Amino acid sequence: MRQMNEIVSFNNGVLHNDITAMMKKMSFIPNYSGFNYIREAVKMVVCFGDDVMCVSKSIYPEIAKRSGTSPAAVEVGMRKAITRAWKLADDSSKLEIFGTYALHEGWMPTNSELIYVLVDRLRCKAMLENE
Repeated sequence: MRQMNEIVSFNNGVLHNDITAMMKKMSFIPNYSGFNYIREAVKMVVCFGDDVMCVSKSIYPEIAKRSGTSPAAVEVGMRKAITRAWKLADDSSKLEIFGTYALHEGWMPTNSELIYVLVDRLRCKAMLENE
């Protein structure tokens, strides 16, 4: 199993760029710390799968350690980035990524829902490219 610090160089930055593009399409603002935390969380799940499935026990502490902050700050940073992006995103972008759930009044994805939806989209894209 690769070490966590190897994630950044995974797949020559293609994964990093794909995640960034999806997040920007959903109106995420890169200058929020949560933007980077979410991107790193998605990379971790893509690269390590079942080994890091528990967001609060695996992902938050690892990102916090690498960022020099606390797991609680990582969780709050992600939540703030999601809340801001959700307010800015248009309905068509939300619908494309999350389906009809996105259009329910007052619904917004949790941190883990966002991470796993992005991971699923990346895996689907990879499967289509390998056909």
